[in-house]
Amino acid sequence: MRKKKKVAVIGAGVSGLAAANVFKQTGHAVSVFERSHDLGGVWEPSRSYPGIQTQSPKELYRYTDKAMPAHYPEWPNGAQVHEYLSSYADNHDLRGLITFNTETSAMRRRTDGAPGWTLSLARNGEAATEESFDFVAVCTGQFSEKNILTHPGQDAFTAGGGQVLHSSEYTDPALVGG
Repeated sequence: MRKKKKVAVIGAGVSGLAAANVFKQTGHAVSVFERSHDLGGVWEPSRSYPGIQTQSPKELYRYTDKAMPAHYPEWPNGAQVHEYLSSYADNHDLRGLITFNTETSAMRRRTDGAPGWTLSLARNGEAATEESFDFVAVCTGQFSEKNILTHPGQDAFTAGGGQVLHSSEYTDPALVGG
């Protein structure tokens, strides 16, 4: 018989939901910590840009235990992927495991001699608290931090009225209309 473990999953995007589901199905106590106000990672609507769609067909961009809806196009858009992820979380009772608006600011080995990790968690911008876990799955993805670049001539471009945007700031096609 397997001993029930206390597991933290950091991030409620595609990978975080999958990890949470597997840990839950195998009988572990799962807590998911999501920095945003909603699940979905890069597919969460406020983090997506207009017109975004998958780079893989829906038959490949899916969980093995849940197909994308038949009425979705071959290349689902961002809103459809977000709805699919929300449906997956609801179908597997994952939403209740997720604590939203929670920043994980540190992870270190436990200091009490027990195996595992201690996380520093700040909920809703409040002071961080600490919680220990047997295992931690870090599912934050590679797109969780902006990489702001500068380009030669950028100062002259912006001085002349040009605008430089990070992709996360592109929320309206009118911003780039010409």
